[in-house]
Amino acid sequence: MATGPYNIDHVLTSISQQWKNEDDAFIAPLLLPTITVKQKTGVYAEYGKEALVVPNNLLRTGRSKTAEASYSKVYKNFGPLQERALKDFISKDELEQEESPLDVETDTVIFLNQQMAIAEESDAAAILTDTTVIANNQTLSGTAQWTNSAADPVKNITDRIKAFRGNAIKLPNTVMFSFNAWIAFITHPSVIDRFKYTQGGTITKENVLNLLAPFGITEILIGKSMASFTAEGQPTSMVDIWGGNVLITYLTATPGLRQVNGGYTLRLENGKYVDKWDEKDPKGEYIRNNDYYDQVIFSTDVYGLIKNAV
Repeated sequence: MATGPYNIDHVLTSISQQWKNEDDAFIAPLLLPTITVKQKTGVYAEYGKEALVVPNNLLRTGRSKTAEASYSKVYKNFGPLQERALKDFISKDELEQEESPLDVETDTVIFLNQQMAIAEESDAAAILTDTTVIANNQTLSGTAQWTNSAADPVKNITDRIKAFRGNAIKLPNTVMFSFNAWIAFITHPSVIDRFKYTQGGTITKENVLNLLAPFGITEILIGKSMASFTAEGQPTSMVDIWGGNVLITYLTATPGLRQVNGGYTLRLENGKYVDKWDEKDPKGEYIRNNDYYDQVIFSTDVYGLIKNAV
């Protein structure tokens, strides 16, 4: 029979390993910026494009009547916003094994935040890379894909920009590359050839911005987030959430009234929070991550999609 004191094996506080996407891997909050709303349902105004129509005749003489113009405004409903929540259980044994219960609670909150962020990113990618949603699109295949030396990635992008301006009137200011599409773009022979005398074939984000700046592009986003879509209990297989796609868009610097933007994340005021409660059987506690939001596309005119660039 063993003698002596019983020791609890505490988790090492200086060593840990946690698999997660880095914060800058998520771009959904940039593509669909958050607007806080006070109610789960509401109304927003959508204006027509009458302000862009050239008036037939502005001349007025004598007793002639002044030419008249008018604009259209349609009120559309949003909501109800959907509640989203995810919880995780921490056993009493696990709480006691940590030197501080706060450590395991913090780990759980980080884990739940990662899960919620992946879900939000995945939903945004599904919407914004759907050719039935984004009418200004081009699907590449075979030798046209950027993994083929015969492809012309720059022309693919500029063609979408030209089509974009015809629909949205504006020039786009942002290009979103999936990570795979970005690698294929900066390593493509036709792109390297543009920089071989100035950069020695090494291409940075700033170089690509300079290349696309004449077309109005001021921002490049790279979707680096990865996730597993395999069923529970199956071997984990990681894939890029944004696939092999490229999205061209206009993002307003000041989201709000009368500002053109493709879409927003409408988030309920005070709807994002974390709560916890004790459990008696089994012994421990639950921690829950709560959120109330919807990703709403306001105008598909300000998007251009290159589907399956790789």
